[in-house]
Amino acid sequence: MAFTTMALVTPRIMTKTSFARILASSPQLRLYSSSSSSATADFEDDTIYALSTSSPPSALAIVRLSGPESIPTLEKLTSTDFKVPAPRKMSLAKLFHPITKQPLDEGMAVIFKGPRSFTGEDVVEFHIHGSRGVVDGVIEAVSDSGLRAAERGEFTSRAFQNDKLSLLEVESLHSLLTSQTSTQRVLALSTSSKVVEIYDSWRETLIKAMSHTEAIIDFSSDSDNTDLQQPELIYGGVLNNVIELRKKMESHLHDGYKGELITNGVKVCLTGLPNAGKSSIINILASRDVSIVSSTPGTTRDVVTVQLDLGGVLCLVSDTAGLREGEDVGEVESEGVKRALRVREEADIVVEVVGLDGRDSIHGDDGEDDDVDLRVFNKADLREKDELGSSGISISCVNGDGVDKLIRKLTEVVKDRVGNVGGEKSEKDEGSEDIIITKRRHREHVEAAYEALCRFETLAIEGEAAVDLASEELRVASVEIGRIVGRVDVEDVLDSLFNDFCVGK
Repeated sequence: MAFTTMALVTPRIMTKTSFARILASSPQLRLYSSSSSSATADFEDDTIYALSTSSPPSALAIVRLSGPESIPTLEKLTSTDFKVPAPRKMSLAKLFHPITKQPLDEGMAVIFKGPRSFTGEDVVEFHIHGSRGVVDGVIEAVSDSGLRAAERGEFTSRAFQNDKLSLLEVESLHSLLTSQTSTQRVLALSTSSKVVEIYDSWRETLIKAMSHTEAIIDFSSDSDNTDLQQPELIYGGVLNNVIELRKKMESHLHDGYKGELITNGVKVCLTGLPNAGKSSIINILASRDVSIVSSTPGTTRDVVTVQLDLGGVLCLVSDTAGLREGEDVGEVESEGVKRALRVREEADIVVEVVGLDGRDSIHGDDGEDDDVDLRVFNKADLREKDELGSSGISISCVNGDGVDKLIRKLTEVVKDRVGNVGGEKSEKDEGSEDIIITKRRHREHVEAAYEALCRFETLAIEGEAAVDLASEELRVASVEIGRIVGRVDVEDVLDSLFNDFCVGK
C-alpha cells in the first residue's frame, strides 16, 4: 500500500478543510462530519437516532439519540409533568407519541450532557421493552419528532470528529465489538489508550528531534563553526534518542506478528499422506462432520477450513488433500495437492498426521521436517505398543484415545505462538515487549517510520551537508506514526472503518 508524503500537522484529528475535500466523492462521509465548512453545514445541527441493541424481540432494547435535539425530543415523548433527570441518572419515563399522544411504553430514560458523552454531544437513551411493537413505536415517534436515522458507525464517527476517540481507539472499539474469543477481547481492551500513549511518545521524540535539526539548519546558514562537520556535535543527544527509538520500533516489528495472529486467527494446517486420518481429526476438533471420511485415497480434494477457539485464541484449522504423486494421481487430485502445499507454506502452525505406514512425507522419509510444529500418530488402536511414536502425540479417532492430549498439546503450541496476552508474563515472556501492532495498517506505518530513521542515521554521518535531508526523514517518520492514531490526515481509512460498524454504534 502506497502512502503519499504529507506535511506535518499538529492537530489531534484531521483539519476541517482536509476532511471536506473528500465529501463530494464519499457520500457516506458527509453524514460523519461535524465541521462548519459549506460542504457539511447541512448536517451540523443534525440529531440522529438508532436502535443500539439487537433486533426485536428481546427482553430489553435501547434507542439512542445524539445531537442538540436529543433532550428536547425526550421532553416531547414524555408527559408534561416529567422532569428531565440529572445527567447519568436513570429515570422512570412514560413514553407517548408526540403527535397522536398514543402511549408507547413505560421504561427508563438517561441523558449524557455533551461533551461528557460518548459522541461529545448531548445523548439520550431510552431503555424500553424489546418487543417489535414497542421498539417500532418508539422509533416512529423519534422519527416524527424530526430526527434522522443514523448511518452505520455514525455515533462512533461523531466521537472521532469531536476528539473523544483517536483513530486507534476507534479501531480498538471495532475489534472489541467483533471479538470472537477471550484473547481478542483482552487485546482489544489493552490496545487503546495505553498504545496511543506509546505512539504519541514516539511522535513527540521525533518532533523534538526535528525541531533541533531545523534549528541547526537556520544556525548553520549564519555560522562558519567547524564543529558543524562532526555529527556528535551537530545532533548532540538527538542522535542517540533517534537511535534508541529506531531500536524500539525494530523490537516491535520483530514481534512474530502476534497481534495480527490474534486479530485474524492462527492458521493451522493438517497435512500428511492420504488416509493418515486428517479428515477424521478435523471432524473431532470441530465436533461435527465438516470433511468427508473414506478409506479411498484422495477423497479430500479441496481445503476444508473451520474456526476453532483453542485456549481463547481464534484458530483457522484446515484439512488438506493427502500428499502423494504418481500415475494414480489425476488432474483434480493433483490440483488438491498443490493447494495443500500452498496452505502448508502459508500456515502459522503445521500439524503432520502420520498413518499406519509410518511415513510422514510425500517422499517416504520419516525424518523431522523443519516446518512441522506437531506430529500426530493416528490409528493407535491398530498399532503395536512399540510402534507408537515417541516424538509426537498418539491418538485413535475410532475410540478417542489421546484426543484430549492432542487438543491440550495443540492449544499449548497455539498459545506459545501468540504469547501470553493480558495475563502475567511467564519466565519465557519476561522482558518481552507488549503487543502494540495489531493490524497490517499499523505495521506498514511503523515499517515506513523505521526505514526513515535508518536513512536519518546514514545521513547524520555526513554532518552539516545532509542536515536538511536528515530533517526530512524525521518528518516522514513523524507523519507515519501520526497516521496510526489519526494525528494527521487519515481520510483513506475512515470510510471503510466506519462502514464496518453497526448502525447503533
